[in-house]
Amino acid sequence: MALQDVGAEVGLTTMTPTISVIIPTFEDWDGLNNCLAALALQDLNESDYEIIVADNNREQRLPENLALTRNTRVVWEPKPGSYAARNTAIKAARGEFIFFTDSDCLPSKSWLSAGLARFLKEEGCERVAGKIDVVPLKSKWNGWSVYDRVSNLRQDEYVARGHAATANLAVRKSVFGRVGLFREDRFSGGDLEWNRRATVENVPIVFEDAMTVRHPARETYSDCAGKVRRIAGARFAAKSNRPLLKRMPRLKYLFPSIRNFVKIWGNDKNVPAFVRLRAMLCDYQMGWVYNAEIIRLGFLGRAPSRR
Repeated sequence: MALQDVGAEVGLTTMTPTISVIIPTFEDWDGLNNCLAALALQDLNESDYEIIVADNNREQRLPENLALTRNTRVVWEPKPGSYAARNTAIKAARGEFIFFTDSDCLPSKSWLSAGLARFLKEEGCERVAGKIDVVPLKSKWNGWSVYDRVSNLRQDEYVARGHAATANLAVRKSVFGRVGLFREDRFSGGDLEWNRRATVENVPIVFEDAMTVRHPARETYSDCAGKVRRIAGARFAAKSNRPLLKRMPRLKYLFPSIRNFVKIWGNDKNVPAFVRLRAMLCDYQMGWVYNAEIIRLGFLGRAPSRR
């Protein structure tokens, strides 16, 4: 691990912050700049929180236009995978509460204060998951972005099942001492696996609607397929102790999902009908992408894909 401590130049990092914000990043400097700009507008004092950028790029080289604030530190983790990067940042974190988000997210102005308030007012609160508002990159929805919004980052539904996405999750740092760090052998699903361990350890989780980040919807086949392949790789790895045939896709993935179609159709009536119909086709296409990736991993013996 390498550490670049920007705040030390002005004395901020000699203070112990209440919150450590962790942002893993991989080849997304523009998105990171936007995320850092949103964090600079938080309604807490700058000295109350530190920002740790977990650089997961192959080379330890920051762009000159990266807008690092005074309370920002950068750690470098060359081992591929956002969970390895998060673990390195957790080890460097000094705050009592760790807030996770992603470099392509835009936290609201009250993101930190809303999450912190929930910790402080609710006795025994140890995990707080916030709302993830999935929005189109462009002004209009297309089939892929509607599919992505319906299929991913349904944080309130996740919390009801005892887990949450690290795009918007806050955890007492002490919890990692009991539950352990994220598994580093997968490119997707590590947050699900970690939260399940936390639930087994009786670590409570709550949903906080006011703790909001905006997340851009994936708007292309390439972006959605990359996400599906990472999920397939994570699920395939999670079943590594099973016989190969037990790790193959189930028959239901070969046919359109009526359940998913109903969710897409009823998700937002303001989206034109033809766009929602297109999203249904996208959903069916991604089922085949999932199948193909499992077969690639199982029968061809390939390694899970990062993209």
